[in-house]
Amino acid sequence: MNRNYNATGAPPFNSAGSSATIKAEFASISAGFAGVEAELDTKATVNTPGEWAFPGYTLAYISPTQFAWVGIDATQIMSANRRVRCLIGGVYSYSEVQAAVYSSGNTTITLLNAILTGALSRVDYASMTPLGQASASLSLSNLQSIIDAEVGTLAFNTTLANTVSTLTALINSLVPVVVSTTTGNQTVALPTTVPRASYIKSTADAYTVSFTTTDGSTIAEAGVVLDTQNSKINFNKVGTVWYRG
Repeated sequence: MNRNYNATGAPPFNSAGSSATIKAEFASISAGFAGVEAELDTKATVNTPGEWAFPGYTLAYISPTQFAWVGIDATQIMSANRRVRCLIGGVYSYSEVQAAVYSSGNTTITLLNAILTGALSRVDYASMTPLGQASASLSLSNLQSIIDAEVGTLAFNTTLANTVSTLTALINSLVPVVVSTTTGNQTVALPTTVPRASYIKSTADAYTVSFTTTDGSTIAEAGVVLDTQNSKINFNKVGTVWYRG
């Protein structure tokens, strides 16, 4: 269905003055949107995953090995050994960060190579952090805390050989032990040196797998068994008690 609409009454802009005012308002609004659009473009450039990230900070050339980002603390971004590429006279040159220092509102970055000139117009940094930079340095104490958080307290031995033995026992405890009962009912002793154990029954016969301990610890659910093919059970040791789950 076609509909026709007829305007009646006086036109909304009945003078050159009022029309010009509205046009000026629209121009101002349009300029505001352009500024917002430019800001969004900058943010999108920073946050879009890629090999290089462009932060868009104000640059200041200092020397062949130094530049500054003005009005920003960028020390967390420009960590030591992070790769950078610098646009100089329309050509990219590459180096890596030696140091970044924040002072008086600016971040001064020192590069490994003397590649900079006064024609510096842009600096991008590698999206990936240097190898190992994002992680804490690995040590026995750090590894201890990681394992403690996952499986409970597990004391490391002081010698490398004993530590390897302890870790091997831990890894073995996380891999399910497959138990076959084709020869009759079986009783499996839970381990004594690790806080977790997993078992799976591989056969469909009528025999069962039951569990016991040899170190004075107890099992919270006495008489728990595996009695069907592919049935599984996980144990977690808290103190001197084994719990299912």
